[in-house]
Amino acid sequence: MSASPHLPWEVIERIIGHSGDYWRTLRSLSLTCKQLRPYSLCLMVADVTFSRSEKIFAFRDFLCTQPQFRPFVRSIGMGDPTYLAFHLLYLLPNVTRMTMLDYSIRRGSPPRVCSLPRSVLACYRTMGTRIETLILVRLSFPNPQEFC
Repeated sequence: MSASPHLPWEVIERIIGHSGDYWRTLRSLSLTCKQLRPYSLCLMVADVTFSRSEKIFAFRDFLCTQPQFRPFVRSIGMGDPTYLAFHLLYLLPNVTRMTMLDYSIRRGSPPRVCSLPRSVLACYRTMGTRIETLILVRLSFPNPQEFC
């Protein structure tokens, strides 16, 4: 009987890397083999999006119990920019991309005017210096000082 075919580890990592946009595939890979789990989990946390504040708090709790995943988070997206600042930015040293999207408004309606408390703006100024890409979808600010 012949041995089963073996792929070099580099090929397996590239296959997992190409699955980075497919969360279900990464989850399946992480559950298939314990050797695939670490790399799959790193890709699963690289780009996270939250539609509700409860999800932000759950992810924060996950990062507090599993701090080894903090450096792998590169991009975050959320529906309410108020919650993110205090709860995640200080934990994530390598975030370079942030998306703020108002999920409560239907397409075609005017953007929601977003006014952030001074404490949140101060947190964004302090912790958001690493952000290279900021995407605002269906949000507007009442004046430039609110945004800057």
